[in-house]
Amino acid sequence: MDGYGFKNGDLLTRGRAVFALVVHFTVLPDHLEAFDTLVSDTLAQIVLHEPGTLVYLSHQRAERPYERVFYECYQNEKSFEAHEAQAHTIRFLHERSQYLAGPPDVWRLDSLDGLIRGEPRAR
Repeated sequence: MDGYGFKNGDLLTRGRAVFALVVHFTVLPDHLEAFDTLVSDTLAQIVLHEPGTLVYLSHQRAERPYERVFYECYQNEKSFEAHEAQAHTIRFLHERSQYLAGPPDVWRLDSLDGLIRGEPRAR
């Protein structure tokens, strides 16, 4: 452990590029539950089948309850491509449009430096 209490394996991004995305969705008001269920179903499969997916979080802003923001980190672009090729991801990409007010806004991010602890996170 270092002086901050982190194990060496926790420092994953220093000197290594992590492939990351931020995706913003506007969900139709009467489809929030269905969209969130689709996300949960997809996440369960990501946990089982995607060791290269480091972070996959769905966020909500209290002042905009119909919006969802995903933050996704992958070990590298190859891990992201593996994610995109999974049956559960293809299902999500195909089914999500019926729940959305429009196309998602996707930002590709280049990592500079950071820390990932590798522990599951939930609200």
